[in-house]
Amino acid sequence: MSKRLFVMKPWFWVAVSALIVFMLFGYFYALVVEGIRPIVVFEINSEPSDAFVYLNEDIVGRTPHRFEVESRLSGELKLVSEGYKDIIRTIDIEPGKNESVMFHMRRDTKLTVNSKPQGANLYIDGNLWGSTPCVIEGFIDAGHHTIRVEMLDRCFGEVEKDIELMLGEDMVINNEELILPELNTVTINSQPLGAIVSSDGEEWGLTPLTKCLPSGQYTISFEKENFATEEKQFELSSDASVYVKMLDPESYLKRNHFEVDANVETKVTMIPKKADNFSPIFGVPVEIGTSLTSIDSDELMEKASIESKPFSYIVLGTAKGYEPGITEMTGPGTTYFNLKELPSSSKSYQGKYKSSSTSSSKPSGLTSPDSSFEIKADKNSAVLTELNGKTHNLYLQSDYKHNEFTWSDDSRWLWYFRNDEGKRELVRLDTDTMEIEPIDSFDLSEFNASEIIPDNIFGCMTSVDYSETATRIYYLVPGSVKDKLTLVSNSPAGGNKTIIAKNLVPVVDKWSVWLESSNVLKLTGYFPGLIKHDGYYLLDNEESVHFEITSNPNSNIKVGQLKQVSGSDITMFPSAAFVKRKGKDIIISAQLYKGISIVFVYHPTSDEYELLDIKID
Repeated sequence: MSKRLFVMKPWFWVAVSALIVFMLFGYFYALVVEGIRPIVVFEINSEPSDAFVYLNEDIVGRTPHRFEVESRLSGELKLVSEGYKDIIRTIDIEPGKNESVMFHMRRDTKLTVNSKPQGANLYIDGNLWGSTPCVIEGFIDAGHHTIRVEMLDRCFGEVEKDIELMLGEDMVINNEELILPELNTVTINSQPLGAIVSSDGEEWGLTPLTKCLPSGQYTISFEKENFATEEKQFELSSDASVYVKMLDPESYLKRNHFEVDANVETKVTMIPKKADNFSPIFGVPVEIGTSLTSIDSDELMEKASIESKPFSYIVLGTAKGYEPGITEMTGPGTTYFNLKELPSSSKSYQGKYKSSSTSSSKPSGLTSPDSSFEIKADKNSAVLTELNGKTHNLYLQSDYKHNEFTWSDDSRWLWYFRNDEGKRELVRLDTDTMEIEPIDSFDLSEFNASEIIPDNIFGCMTSVDYSETATRIYYLVPGSVKDKLTLVSNSPAGGNKTIIAKNLVPVVDKWSVWLESSNVLKLTGYFPGLIKHDGYYLLDNEESVHFEITSNPNSNIKVGQLKQVSGSDITMFPSAAFVKRKGKDIIISAQLYKGISIVFVYHPTSDEYELLDIKID
């Protein structure tokens, strides 16, 4: 059969088609099954770039680097760059995976910073890194750096240190190398509030505010709308408070003036005062006129003959028929006296009695009234000597050198305190028989005062006084309250003790008790430092003399300079004297300061007091 006939047969083309299909199937099978093999694609980048890439200790290139392998990619991958810590990772990537990794290389440095105290803010080259203690590993270049730590929120200052950081070496800065200086806490306030506070052009904030500042000289300004700008200079060496009272522009022009007014025409005198309570008055008194009156501070200092600025000025206001006023001004400003008109009875006393700074004192009792007995006493012994030279020991053991002795008017009886094996005894001596009998005894455990040192109490119990008229003795005993003494009376032989006033006076260095008149008892206390102050107790009225100066100055200014014994009913003066008794009224003079004294009257019937006169010595 010819070829032409062969190819024209239908079965021929069917066979050819089948062969082609078979061949295509084989080709695609080989292509899919054997020809397309999965590979690993792994891209590595680093910061910084150009780091050496090692795989299983063999160098394979530099970053950025791309792996393309037909088999599993596994082993130890390492990146190395000079000045940076090596990065080592274990990889295991199956064929067919495609991954990309960025490695941030850390510098080969380590810095540990401590401070004293810890918790300070840490700055390196001006950038905040955290608070101490702080460990910084691999983030700082080697070389020179400046470290600064500060903790202003806890009132510590700052300290700096220059360092040289080396590659591959750990640097540790211990707390002794960075000791923060402790700052001063300054509280800044103003009246009114809300003033802008600035210093050297830097705004600190609005009042009230608190700043932590190093010691030194400061000038700060206060600004507020509708008020004159104020400036304050101060030297800071410890914690302090700064306060300024802001004034409207008109008042600001008068800021250096002292101005005094009163409800009636009042003569005004001002006296410079030191902060020293022992001798506070200095310079000379200055009469500045009659209210309303004022004086410039510089003129006031000149007239007072003082060169240094005083702590304050005592201001006196007097008007006939009115109680004098007294107050204290610590600086320029305004004060007002609302003087009270005296009752007619007190008006008659005004100006008639001189004040006295010299008060009477109790006789020591070392010599009997008839001079037939003499006592020599110190803290070790007390010896009574008769005219014939015969002697008698009065103490059982060592006692107090300021013990006082009290005699009856006929010299028959002698009263005094002594120690008896840790107890305190009040005894009476009969000079006819020389017999001594205890009439009162004290054991502190009886007074719930176990916390008190006995000497502190017993050292105050050294004085007793005898009233021939009342046939009573008066003395102080431990009170029911800690550190207080109670006033009592007793019969001369004891056995009839009566409490006059409970917890009347405090425990001090010593007390003296004696009658200035038949019914006026004087108490002199020697306060710590042997500072003497006097007070009075009225036996017939059972009242302590409690007197307060009344004036009505500016509420921001201190009032009254009488010495008040804390918790006591008695007003104590540096010295006081019983002047006169007019009917039931009692007139007393007292010293306020050396150079200033007063006269006042007490009306027992109405239980009222009036200040009569203020005297400048």
